[in-house]
Amino acid sequence: MANELTQHQALDDLAQMISSPGLVRLRKISVGTVQWPGQPMRTYLAGGLKLTDEQRADAQRALARMQLEMTSDDAAETRKQRLGIISKMLLAYPIANASAESGRARGETYLDALDDVPPWALQGAVRCWNRGAAGDEHDYRWPPAPAVLRKIAMAEIATLRPTVLHLENLIAAVPIDEAMREPSPEERAYILDGFAKLKADLTGQPQSEAAE
Repeated sequence: MANELTQHQALDDLAQMISSPGLVRLRKISVGTVQWPGQPMRTYLAGGLKLTDEQRADAQRALARMQLEMTSDDAAETRKQRLGIISKMLLAYPIANASAESGRARGETYLDALDDVPPWALQGAVRCWNRGAAGDEHDYRWPPAPAVLRKIAMAEIATLRPTVLHLENLIAAVPIDEAMREPSPEERAYILDGFAKLKADLTGQPQSEAAE
């Protein structure tokens, strides 16, 4: 019961964070991009705006939380939470005349396929399956195969990626005049030299030939 409450609390906490007024406002901030040849892409805020140190720190904390939610370990407690979710799912979709040994084997197979999936994403995947919302190609009278359940769980995680990318771009953003500044000859030479060295390393050619 405690594990089930923890799983639902994790889902609720994550949903509250994603829909929080502060994060919603951050996602509405427009971030532009500019890229000069041979330069990494730069992001900028319109109107000469630039994040304050406090604003950047707040965005970095939100980003760290989102990135943490997208990964998972396979520690004993995390594995226990996954097993609880899987066991409940399998009880809801029983197989006739299945032995205890086969039940344990099924559970281990699911755990093996999901050993890096956060419990909240696994819970969301099971909920998606229970609602028949994972696509018309599935037969929802039976539990999903481990690989199928993993695919659905990864899709749950993927819903966070646009927000993560936006926060990364927002944190890296500079005023538009700085982003639009053309690289100096020294910066351009440094970058071109770096690519020449990389090409030489990859091809085994002398750097002078690789740069041609």
